[in-house]
Amino acid sequence: MEDKALKKEEVKTPDKVTLSEDAHKHRNSRRFTNQSASTPKAPRFTGRCDDLDGYIYDVSSPRQAADTFTKTTREVAEYVGQTYKYGADARLAIEKLAPPIIAEPDDPEENASRTILPIFS
Repeated sequence: MEDKALKKEEVKTPDKVTLSEDAHKHRNSRRFTNQSASTPKAPRFTGRCDDLDGYIYDVSSPRQAADTFTKTTREVAEYVGQTYKYGADARLAIEKLAPPIIAEPDDPEENASRTILPIFS
């Protein structure tokens, strides 16, 4: 019996301090890992038109949302105004965020030629 009692005493349990230190080290090692390196970044949206590359309506950063909206709207309006045949009217509509008011032409004179009358029909 004495041998069994000695054997039980010889078996040592790990120190509680050592276990808590190891656990503390493990917890801290997870805190300082670079998670962005493990998560791949999604490619940034650029749009379909190469002329407007980088000018997109992006709401991912609310601090810059107003500036981004203003700059993008200005660039889209400039692009439409320069690219399309009647782009000036569309440009004004984009800048003012309202449809343009187009003045109605005056009626033709009573003695107008036959080529002018179909224009007003």
